[in-house]
Amino acid sequence: MSVRRGYPSDLTDAQWALIEALLPEPNTDGRREKHPRREIINAILYVVRSGCPWRYLPADLPPWQTVYWYFTRWEEAGVTEKVLVTLRVKARGAAGPRPEPSAGIIDSQSVKGADTVGRDSLLYYNEPTEPDSQLDEDIAQLVPLQRMKRTVPRPGNQSKPR
Repeated sequence: MSVRRGYPSDLTDAQWALIEALLPEPNTDGRREKHPRREIINAILYVVRSGCPWRYLPADLPPWQTVYWYFTRWEEAGVTEKVLVTLRVKARGAAGPRPEPSAGIIDSQSVKGADTVGRDSLLYYNEPTEPDSQLDEDIAQLVPLQRMKRTVPRPGNQSKPR
């Protein structure tokens, strides 16, 4: 693959270092992987952050079929959940003494509006103004991975008008 331009959704070196070890080992039975895994993650993040259909991935990223294949395999194997849990524990550990929450509050009005109301209009959402550390910043950039399950469309559903 030739040198490609960077996208705002691309992983930084620090972000890649956080998740590289969490990905499953490559299969050594068949042929070698043609595309670097970091580029596969970059392509998945491009789809998640831009909201584009799989088939609209830019030509300088791996082919959409390859990216979608990895995404579905990793999703079925629970890799995305494992990555999210690990990142959440690291972020909570960096923020305070407890890596797991001690309590939770559910407001029924907030839950009803969570999928339909913009994030900046939710009164309960309190985004930090500055991260406490570089680790917090790196993890915050990976938060769109949490929305992958909900927002990444299946290839067959992309041509239908909304």
